[in-house]
Amino acid sequence: MRSVFDALLGAIDATDDAQVSAVLGVVLHVVPDRRVMMGGVVATSVRIDVVLPGIALASFRRRRRFIAEATAAVAALSRDPAIGPRVVVRIMHSLDGGWGVGGRAFTNDDLDEGPEALEAIGSAQLPPVELDRDAGARSGIHIEPQRNAGDAEGSHGSSRDRR
Repeated sequence: MRSVFDALLGAIDATDDAQVSAVLGVVLHVVPDRRVMMGGVVATSVRIDVVLPGIALASFRRRRRFIAEATAAVAALSRDPAIGPRVVVRIMHSLDGGWGVGGRAFTNDDLDEGPEALEAIGSAQLPPVELDRDAGARSGIHIEPQRNAGDAEGSHGSSRDRR
């Protein structure tokens, strides 16, 4: 999961910006084969969703970079060597002022101002979330969790896709 997030930070030139990384997120869904058909075949897939303000990943070059790197990251973590063509990346841009964090909505102009606009959020850490580690196993695919400094468990999967 961290490598997918790092691909996003790299595509928006924010790899060393703690304030930007504190307000961005990536959602990775392991979609069971009974829930998706690709190429006329029912198959397990992975979907990566990113909702961003309009100024992030605004150019096709940046979107193409993120899609390629995020797909490669999932393929590298998967036990399924053929998962690459079944990784779907969706980049969605919110309306101006329709993206916010910590209870505050931001306009593109706010964010274009740089770090000053993000200082209002502060560097508060989000509380840990309990993840469903069996989501991938039940779907027939397993994404190896990555371990990060301070992360004793790693993460993968989404319980939302099993509803």
